[in-house]
Amino acid sequence: PNDDVSWENQIQTNVGVDLRMFDSRLSLTADYFIKTVDDLLFSPTLSLYLGIPAYPVANIGKTETKGYEISLSYGDEISENVSFNTTFNFTTAENSVEEINNGDKYIWGAGYGIPYRNIVRFEEGFSPGYFFGYVTDGIFQTQDEVNNHATQNGAVPGDIRFVDINGDGIVNDSDRTQIGDPFPDFTIGWNLNLDYKAFDLSVFTYASVGNDIYRAYERNLNYTNRFASTLARWTGPGTSFDEPRVTFVDSNNNSRASDRYVEDGSYLRIKNIQLGYSFPDSLTELWGFDEVRAYVQVKNALTLTDYSGYDPEISVGGVLNTGIDYGTYPQPRIWSMGVNIKF
Repeated sequence: PNDDVSWENQIQTNVGVDLRMFDSRLSLTADYFIKTVDDLLFSPTLSLYLGIPAYPVANIGKTETKGYEISLSYGDEISENVSFNTTFNFTTAENSVEEINNGDKYIWGAGYGIPYRNIVRFEEGFSPGYFFGYVTDGIFQTQDEVNNHATQNGAVPGDIRFVDINGDGIVNDSDRTQIGDPFPDFTIGWNLNLDYKAFDLSVFTYASVGNDIYRAYERNLNYTNRFASTLARWTGPGTSFDEPRVTFVDSNNNSRASDRYVEDGSYLRIKNIQLGYSFPDSLTELWGFDEVRAYVQVKNALTLTDYSGYDPEISVGGVLNTGIDYGTYPQPRIWSMGVNIKF
């Protein structure tokens, strides 16, 4: 046990406005919020090679989150048979680590691979749980390019060129930097409910914009399956500027944590569409029920994204394990139908 552990202290301040206009057909809710967490509770993660023990919970520092939440709704009856209601939500937040209670002013978060690579840092002055690694700058095409670059031990033509961030002429651990942020710049939600006579339609759409995803499902060990992109690998000067050579002796450590595995994870997804029909009272009374409604529904109907992985909507595993795609099974598109009966 940790004898020094204490409760978290959370303080949240909200300033907002609620408006209703046009006989309450239009409503607006807008909030500005600031939330600080002192003595943040955290369970440190051990590297997998240490087995199953776990550190006790500890207080690690202070975080601050501030941003805006806006909700706009409108509903009306267009005619005797047609009515609708729609709601638009917008949220943006900025997260930062204010204090870390250790000498390094950072702690490591999640990682992946064999050998294990830490790719997440929780560091004072940065966004919590940001991606940490090397910045890439293409592929070495010739030996002259290798010679004219900062010293990069083990590099040969066909290897990834990494940036000498601090300019000391050597590419090493000191050149690692922020390579991505798993938290979105903003999120948007949109709901639509439409009624026409006995029919009803509901649509729910969600979008996340500006978040990064670390593609951690690639396997870089020898004798493992590789992606088809490997077929476009470097085989000589000018053959590839994106895909490195394939070798069983990776002297350059091309698979090290870098922005090569970071992609824009923004997406727009129609999460649910449902169409229903309510049977007339003459039939429901004949059947002995108060109400009978039949419906058809499709979940995850459409996803628009540039992310190359299986699914851009990755489940959150805590602030130190957010935005890492381990290759989990994607959310399926589900078609269903059913009947609602009230009696």
